[in-house]
Amino acid sequence: LDSATGMAKNAQLFTYQFIEAGQTFVGWIDYPHDRKDIETLLESQITKPLRIGRSRNTEFGQVSCEWLETQMSAPASLGDRLVLWCLSDCELRNEHGQPSLAPHLCDLHPCLSDRTECIDATSSFVLSKSISRFNQKRQGLDTEQVVIKAGSVLSYRLNKALSDAELQTLAREPIGFNTHQGLGWVM
Repeated sequence: LDSATGMAKNAQLFTYQFIEAGQTFVGWIDYPHDRKDIETLLESQITKPLRIGRSRNTEFGQVSCEWLETQMSAPASLGDRLVLWCLSDCELRNEHGQPSLAPHLCDLHPCLSDRTECIDATSSFVLSKSISRFNQKRQGLDTEQVVIKAGSVLSYRLNKALSDAELQTLAREPIGFNTHQGLGWVM
């Protein structure tokens, strides 16, 4: 603070955003499981002590990672129901290209383009948020994205059960748009 004015000096006052100590997160790395050399390399790198983020030299950012060997359970048919848990934020649009927080089944993935079922509002739990990402190339904010937040549950009553191939596709491939940004993973 400038003692003469009692105000912050230009570009001298800032705050930290941080992860609380003891928080736990789970993620995954998709790789060919027949490649043990990749697995060995990944495990050796991930289990090292790590520092992430900024201000690492002031005791911020120390994290520990643990390698968990697990396989995602295969999707199971519920007959006339489809229940999806959003593992990441999902950007979904309706047939007119507008953001949708109550997507029809055909809005989720091209493999479901012939399905017209609506979301079942009585058994779904949908949270949303708006994001404006900074575009480094243009040095400005991109257009606003409206997304369904991770943790939301999308439930559908089906006219006919999904095929095993459709279930496998939903489990293996992200849904919606901007999947290259990590959006659209569901279970």
